[in-house]
Amino acid sequence: MTRQLLILAVFFVAVQSMGVPTGDCNEVPQCPHGFDKFSTRSNGPWCMKVIPGNMTWWEAERECRCTTRGGHLSGIETSTEKRWVEQRGQELLDAKKILNGAIWIGAYRRKECPSGSQSSNSVCHDESLFQFTDQHTCKTFIFQNWASSQPTNNAGDDCAAILVSTESSGANMEASGKTTAKNCLQTTGSTPMLPVGYVCGVKPTQPDHSYGNGNSGYGSGYGGGNGGQVFIIGAGKPGGK
Repeated sequence: MTRQLLILAVFFVAVQSMGVPTGDCNEVPQCPHGFDKFSTRSNGPWCMKVIPGNMTWWEAERECRCTTRGGHLSGIETSTEKRWVEQRGQELLDAKKILNGAIWIGAYRRKECPSGSQSSNSVCHDESLFQFTDQHTCKTFIFQNWASSQPTNNAGDDCAAILVSTESSGANMEASGKTTAKNCLQTTGSTPMLPVGYVCGVKPTQPDHSYGNGNSGYGSGYGGGNGGQVFIIGAGKPGGK
């Protein structure tokens, strides 16, 4: 009897030392500060933020990962998201006092469809020529909405972006909000549609989750320093810098 009481006492102390769970199990997952939530996606809620910066696609992916845990360049799934990116991009243009630019998104050309050459692969047509890299976006709406003469097949035009413009008329205004294929490393040149920012995306989490100190992802990583390569599972990758 004494032995049983001793065992019961030890068990009681052990349970007490574990403490009482805190927090509300029914709390709604939240986006990190400055991100907007989109709740109607095929794979569940998703958080996005358009972040300013003239950089390569690689640098944008790295910045998103390093500053937001679990973050990646984001794909665009609906017309609502596309319009949101365009509006945020236009706000960046106004802040920079320029009229035109491009916003990197998380999509690049399939490895079966290399740029600079013709492919007979049946998958290599406008709607499936590119694929998303964030492991979350599903629908191909954005690839049904290419700008005029896009997607190009120039060597190196392996990354996707959304064009933005605040012009009141003309070709650039017509192209605003539409998808374009761009050279992943281009940040300068004569084209008016140079990168002015990128869309960072991440899944919402419980309110006490820390989004800082990124460098996490789907079994992926990057080389340190400027121009380090990004390796993404599930798709062909554009040429590194």
